[in-house]
Amino acid sequence: MSTILRSAVYVAAFTLPPLAIGTVRGKAYLSRYGEGLTIAAPLAPASLPAPPAHDPSKPTVAVLLGADVTEITDALGPYEIFSRAGRYNVYMVAPERRPSLLTGGLRILPHLSLAQLDDRLGGRPAAVVVVPNIPNIKRAENRPLLGWIRRQAAAGALMHSWCAGAYALAESGILDGRRVTTHWGDIDALERAYPKVTWVRGVRWVEDEGLVASAGINSGIDASLRVLVRRDGDSVARRVAAELRYPNYRYVVDPTADQFEIRPADAVLLVNAAFRTGRKQIGVALYDGVGELAISNVYDAQAASAVADIHAVAATPGVVTTLFGATLLPSLAGTRDDGAIRRLDRLVVTGEDGAPPNVTTSLSRLAPELSVVSLDTDANRYPLESVLEDLARNADVPSARFAEKRLEYRSRSVTLRGSVLPWRALWLPFGIGAVGVLFTWLTIRQRGRARSAFVAAALLFAAPSSGRAQSVQVGPTSTRIRIDVHTGERTLLRRPKTQALSGTLVATRGDTLLLAVQPGADPVRVPRSSIHDLYVSRGTPNRLESAVRRATMPTLVSAAATALSLSVRQRAGDPSPARGALSAAASAAVLSGALGLISPKERWQRVRWGRLSVPATVP
Repeated sequence: MSTILRSAVYVAAFTLPPLAIGTVRGKAYLSRYGEGLTIAAPLAPASLPAPPAHDPSKPTVAVLLGADVTEITDALGPYEIFSRAGRYNVYMVAPERRPSLLTGGLRILPHLSLAQLDDRLGGRPAAVVVVPNIPNIKRAENRPLLGWIRRQAAAGALMHSWCAGAYALAESGILDGRRVTTHWGDIDALERAYPKVTWVRGVRWVEDEGLVASAGINSGIDASLRVLVRRDGDSVARRVAAELRYPNYRYVVDPTADQFEIRPADAVLLVNAAFRTGRKQIGVALYDGVGELAISNVYDAQAASAVADIHAVAATPGVVTTLFGATLLPSLAGTRDDGAIRRLDRLVVTGEDGAPPNVTTSLSRLAPELSVVSLDTDANRYPLESVLEDLARNADVPSARFAEKRLEYRSRSVTLRGSVLPWRALWLPFGIGAVGVLFTWLTIRQRGRARSAFVAAALLFAAPSSGRAQSVQVGPTSTRIRIDVHTGERTLLRRPKTQALSGTLVATRGDTLLLAVQPGADPVRVPRSSIHDLYVSRGTPNRLESAVRRATMPTLVSAAATALSLSVRQRAGDPSPARGALSAAASAAVLSGALGLISPKERWQRVRWGRLSVPATVP
């Protein structure tokens, strides 16, 4: 083998395995970030807080929420801005009044359903309809939003998109032939998907008759303030900006700004999503009166950069009402989830004055050993700046820079100090690449035993992760279940599309499973008719057991295939079948065992509905 060819093979061996593994892991993480619970059960009517009172003398601002998931800052940002103006009825509105998710995992309860808002307005349109990024706007459960958007636009409502909320407006058809802008990371794809729309770059907002559209996430602040200027005057908009401590009011006057583009440095998001290990578990304190943007800043900087998982923590169970009346539901609450709270890495408190003393005291009692960090202590700075600086200190500077760019926040007063490289996300791909090079070197040394190398690589993930069961007895409060739920139609050539849903089995009711998907959340009701496959967890092995399990099958098959190959076709200079089998087995064991050691996989056992025995049911 020539030197150039050998070098190319080693480069491929170093780069291709991390790319392949990273693609699978990164796709799984990023899809989890944008997925919602499309079959979540509604809260009992008696437990729903009353919607805010309606003042018929004020115009109405409707902030839309998806039935499943909505971009967090796109929803909470305009809600706080228009509420601070003090001149509007401001409502969170969704197809139905049931909890849904904001990106990052924060649960929210809309004030009203679309039908309830129509009743309140007596058939008249809202003054302003704010359309945030609803990633799954094409799904069936979100289709009522598209028809409602069309009706509101035709009746004269001002349509105001935040960030990629332009996606929903374009899908509704009301943007054809009009000028609009959107997030820098989405504009190229949306331009291809909706060629009848004129997509504008190099601006933070676009204003047109009956329409104000913003670019990236924090550009929505400029656009919403522009709506206030348009409707209520410059003095009202400046007052709101001052209360927010927002430093970029100049963009409200002149939206011109350099267009961000995708750069190689933005790959830190993919690296974090695919390979970051030891992802921090951060609790964010929820309490009555917490600021909407203060909460969304933490979620959008930390969780959306794939450096941490965020959990909303409250001192006591129940709903939390924000500063201006949004209804949030904590994922962890004291007296119910004390153990989970103590396992967090730290607890973040937002707000210029921090949480009220009684809340801080209650949270400290839940987990005395947990460090409590206040991220908003400077009354002269926009709160996002301290969040970005904290991200750089506790994760790394490239992740913080990406978060700042993704949020489209422009300020010279942000000082990012920390690790210059995302080491927690880099050691794993380099390790996988090194194992790939070692495997290739061993293969080449055995005079190109490509057949055995191929067999070993093909069987790398051959250790079974699920099996069929004849009958499984499970407990109603401790068994983890994974369900592949139907999300698409079956055709002659394709199997039906499915979405994986996993959680703790609560009980059964007739032909319906009750599944606790998130701590503190209401159980998800999954009817038997929607289930494609059903699995019961058999636990996650420890790292040593995982390495042995993952290495056993590839090692045996690789050794057997190599020995057989050398026995059938022995050439001069070839090693003996025993020596070749030993070398191939060692190569396969090193590679597959290392992956099993790094990433243990939960074991699942496939069962049939009729074989699933649950000893308790609920009425």
